[in-house]
Amino acid sequence: MRLAAKATLSRAGARSYKKPDTLAPSSLWEASLVLWEAVLALWMATIIMWMVVLTLWEAAPAAE
Repeated sequence: MRLAAKATLSRAGARSYKKPDTLAPSSLWEASLVLWEAVLALWMATIIMWMVVLTLWEAAPAAE
């Protein structure tokens, strides 16, 4: 009798199991999207940095 009750409880627990909310991607596709987004963010940051550097370079008085 106890085994049947335990089996029923474990089945009910398995049905009510909720996947934990984590930041880890759940599939290879999601992981590749996260990696691609990071690459694009770094690329955009590099472009913005070079725009600022070149703007400051042109604005600086020539030391000639």
